Amino acid sequence: MKRNILMVGLALSVLALLAYGVSAGVISEAQDKEAGMNAPQLEGTWRVTVTPPPGGPPAYPSFASFAGGGVLITAPDPSVGPSVTSTGQGTWVRTQANQFASTHVAFRYDAGGNITGTIRIKASYQLTGKDSFEGNGQLQICDASLNNCFTFPGCSTLRGERINAEPPSCQE
Repeated sequence: MKRNILMVGLALSVLALLAYGVSAGVISEAQDKEAGMNAPQLEGTWRVTVTPPPGGPPAYPSFASFAGGGVLITAPDPSVGPSVTSTGQGTWVRTQANQFASTHVAFRYDAGGNITGTIRIKASYQLTGKDSFEGNGQLQICDASLNNCFTFPGCSTLRGERINAEPPSCQE
């Protein structure tokens, strides 16, 4: 009889610990989601000033759109020549509270419009305000299969300003 009472007590203790662990996990997950909702966001479209490393082309403007789920779309990259690259496509992830990393790729074309290879740009960003970021990006020139890549020395400096939605000033 004492053994049965001991076993029931042990079973109830295990159940109580399991219930506590599950509820703590649910609470922790809810707190993580709430913190994520309050964390600085990268989602949106940004005007990015790209300043290549010394010896590269002059600074130039670009656009980058970061969508939920990690999708990244960028404007064609003029640093490798005018009308030479396609729109960039890639992914991004949050690496810390206000820090992010991305990789995007684009096709390179010759004057006849034939694909001659690809570019890949790996970048990191840190939000410096609600509507601004700073970061670095490194350019690689690759073959059409994203292999046999040449990595350019140095990193470009990236400065982004969020493009915010605004109503028109005209009245109907």
